[in-house]
Amino acid sequence: MKFKRKVKEFDKLPKTRKQQFKDILKNDFALIVDISLLQGLFSIPLIVIFSVLIFMLTNLNDYSLETIYPLVFYFSLASIIFFGLRNMARNATSGLLIKRIYNEGCFIIPTFWNKIKENGLKSFFVGLFEGICFFMFSSFTTYLIYLPIKEIPKGLAIGMLALLFFFTTLAKEYFNSFSNIYELKFKDLLKNSYLFTLLCFPFSLLYFLCSIIIPVGLIMLSQYLVLIVVMILVLFYDGFWQLIISLYSIKKFDKYINKDNYPDYVDKGLQKDNKEEC
Repeated sequence: MKFKRKVKEFDKLPKTRKQQFKDILKNDFALIVDISLLQGLFSIPLIVIFSVLIFMLTNLNDYSLETIYPLVFYFSLASIIFFGLRNMARNATSGLLIKRIYNEGCFIIPTFWNKIKENGLKSFFVGLFEGICFFMFSSFTTYLIYLPIKEIPKGLAIGMLALLFFFTTLAKEYFNSFSNIYELKFKDLLKNSYLFTLLCFPFSLLYFLCSIIIPVGLIMLSQYLVLIVVMILVLFYDGFWQLIISLYSIKKFDKYINKDNYPDYVDKGLQKDNKEEC
């Protein structure tokens, strides 16, 4: 694990966020791996719970509601607190990435723990709410699938639950960026996070599909893919997608917030002279 993140000289800085994305992947890939590993350590309980649940579901002989529902209900309920634990690490690694994007030097491990001290409680509660939304989606959807009602109201109910989980998961990502840049009250951080999820809906939807649905879909496809998917998540995937959401968030913050309120933050970490358009 690379323990120090050095500052780049000004003339070596990229000129756009797109160039910065390529630069980080090319020259700081170890940082992406470090971030994924740090998140992976805090995600172990969540990984274990879902791995056991998937193994049990795929080896059932009886697929009745009486058999499946208690498994989904209790495993999803137990996972709620671990969503909070995982987001504590995700918020802290978001802080590490933002320091890299802003070209600020830091020691990785001390900075990671400092970020947990600064934002740990707030990020834990946001992750906890994400866990509650997942619990509602998984348990209620399982029950609704077996419920003998018309397909249209059933589909609408499942869609609303999925939408709630979708918005909460994406708002959590913007929350992590907001809380590592701005000093705002908790309610304002939440409000702005949900507003940006709506404001950037097309990107938010694409991000959700690629970063959440694809790995979950692969895991559900076969129990034998669980280990492979988890290894990819822990070694690379988490850090890669967090880099994307961090760069995208900062770009949108520059456009909608920093331009008028925090001009010093605009294009921070980039060459500002003769900067080409992104």
